Amino acid sequence: LDFRFHSALNQEYMQDLQDRALLYASQFFAAVSKKSSIVFYLDDLHWADDESLNFLDFITRECAKEAILITEFTRPILFERRPHWGEGKENRIFLNLQHLTKRESGKLIGSILQKVQDVPKDLLELLVSKTEGNPFYLEELIKMFIDQEVINTKRDDWFVDSDRLGEINVPTSLTGVLQSRLDKLSFWEKRILQRASVVGREFWDNLLKKFESEINVPTVLESLRRKELLFRKENSAFEDANEYIFKHALLQDVTYETILLEERRTWHLETAQWLIQTKGERRNEYFSVIAEHFEKAGEIESSALWYGKAGQQARKSFALESAEKFLVKALKFWQNCSKDDESALLTSDQISKWKHSLGVILRLQLKYSKSIEVFTELLEMAKLQNSKLNQAYANWGLSCVQFESGEVRNSLESAKETARLAGDDDLDGVEDATFLRLVGLYRHGRSLVALGEFVEAIAIAKKALELFTGSGKKDLSAKANVLHLLALANMCLGRFKEAQKFEQQEVEISRELGDFQTVANGLNSLGFQSYMQGKGKEAIEYYEDALEIARENGNKSTEIMILSNISGARVYLGEYEKAEIELKQLINRVGETRSFLVPEMYRFLTETLIGQGKFNEALETAKRSLALSQEAENQEMLGEIWRVLGVVSSCLDKSLLIGGKQVSASDCFQESLNIFEKMGMEAGSAQTLHNFAQDKLAKGNFTEAEELLSIEREISTRLEIDTKAKNVYFQTQS
Repeated sequence: LDFRFHSALNQEYMQDLQDRALLYASQFFAAVSKKSSIVFYLDDLHWADDESLNFLDFITRECAKEAILITEFTRPILFERRPHWGEGKENRIFLNLQHLTKRESGKLIGSILQKVQDVPKDLLELLVSKTEGNPFYLEELIKMFIDQEVINTKRDDWFVDSDRLGEINVPTSLTGVLQSRLDKLSFWEKRILQRASVVGREFWDNLLKKFESEINVPTVLESLRRKELLFRKENSAFEDANEYIFKHALLQDVTYETILLEERRTWHLETAQWLIQTKGERRNEYFSVIAEHFEKAGEIESSALWYGKAGQQARKSFALESAEKFLVKALKFWQNCSKDDESALLTSDQISKWKHSLGVILRLQLKYSKSIEVFTELLEMAKLQNSKLNQAYANWGLSCVQFESGEVRNSLESAKETARLAGDDDLDGVEDATFLRLVGLYRHGRSLVALGEFVEAIAIAKKALELFTGSGKKDLSAKANVLHLLALANMCLGRFKEAQKFEQQEVEISRELGDFQTVANGLNSLGFQSYMQGKGKEAIEYYEDALEIARENGNKSTEIMILSNISGARVYLGEYEKAEIELKQLINRVGETRSFLVPEMYRFLTETLIGQGKFNEALETAKRSLALSQEAENQEMLGEIWRVLGVVSSCLDKSLLIGGKQVSASDCFQESLNIFEKMGMEAGSAQTLHNFAQDKLAKGNFTEAEELLSIEREISTRLEIDTKAKNVYFQTQS
């Protein structure tokens, strides 16, 4: 898919695909294990890529109680990448393999040389002392002696020539032993092995066809197999090619180092070209390998091109870490290429796509500052190119990441610029321009909601709806987003019936599109509408339906949002202890990322603490929520947390030190009312009035309390808010 048609919805959908695949894989293995025990044998785990390691970690976590044994063999270098691999898990056992003892080395020698009737003592001592308990070194040293006919294996009973043993110069290292074995190979055996080593530890016989006019390549490969330098694999990644593997990575490294530099570059180039031309179902997996061969061949521009392709391919499969690594490398190499050459492989449009992809990938990994940096670079590049379309794309990317990182004002300005650029007369009739104008308007309205400008957000949403002319999947997806915006703004204004109508339309469209991520979001929003009306049980029912879909899709971010909302609804049901545990786990799970969800999590947590009488702890979490809400300029959150601070002050029966000033409970409640009234958010005002009245009652100010309750009852009746279910935690403390 072209990057220009990847909305935030598309990105979440790609995340769903990967997460759903992980979920289904764990369910598959769990189901199979109930019929028969499963054993995974994983050798050379240190060569595994990050996505494979993440997959294994997921399976071990999700299938911890199943009849599955996973054996992982690795060198210590794995722990340089994953220093805590396997730590803290009860179902894992870590075994650090030590060097063989002299006795164990002797047993291994006896096993390998079992056809020797009596192993000479001097040979035994030499093997044990030289190899120092390294079994691979020991095995290769014995094979070196066989190659040099110190050990004669031509008869059924092997014979050791002790006289020749004293004449052999024994290498002092494993590398030396391997080098010695290479030196004893025939010219063509060594030549074939060298060519293969350029490809990698795994290689294919079709790459060796250039030698067929001079030597029978299959015969040479068979000879190398007999000497156990190579193994042939049962299956091959490519059609019409047999796949081989070096017995050990170190053997491949040693062989590679025997090749002249100029010949290496030539063979790397040939390998890259062969991989491009060959066929096979797994061909796309080798984009990064092709790029690396071009890099080693000194073909930097071709390397950049294929690293870019590898990055885009990794992004499609949502392997974000790999995608980031490849795209960063592609862009770095591009910087070193000529920009003015007419025959250049890379165009400015191609580079723009890579930068946009990288910005999105960084945002999805919560690397907000880096994402903003990349989109800013893309914007400057688009300005130099005088491309209004690419400027619009850059601003759209900026708006998305700025909103998620709490920079709502900046997100608003970027959204406005997106819509302005996309609506320019120069782009009239360009399909991308209409799409960008729509998403720009949506992001504009979404920022306005966060800033409490609900009426203006509704006007923006209606303007966006007027632009819809098509019925394609892209248009309908954008329409679902705008309907969500309408639902959200109307909900904040207390127009719950209208909000429910728009949200249900969003859910219906998303079901038709098969976009279950948006279905889950819609159900979550319907639950939040019930929550705002004081209907805790109904809210949780919606949330649980949404949670089931989110978990089925494997979407962790949506799952966290819904779990937070469920905990908030538990306040209405008096389930404080349970909600406290859940919220602390969620906050720990999210960590210190600048997620817009965190301020609300702290607010919900404060309410659970109040309900349990933990007022001092509640004060600290409330202050944390206030600081985060102020930073994000989220007006709804500010109105809510000032209300909650009023409750804390009332329960503690003292003023609070906030921002260097002493504020009373009345001050907090009044600040909350001012914010809600300015936004026109009557449902929020009703809740604050209810709490304010409870504070007045606790202080014996019955007349003032009744006046506040009278206003609250009028609002709640009109908006159909269930006041009996709300604020139980405060009533119990009063």
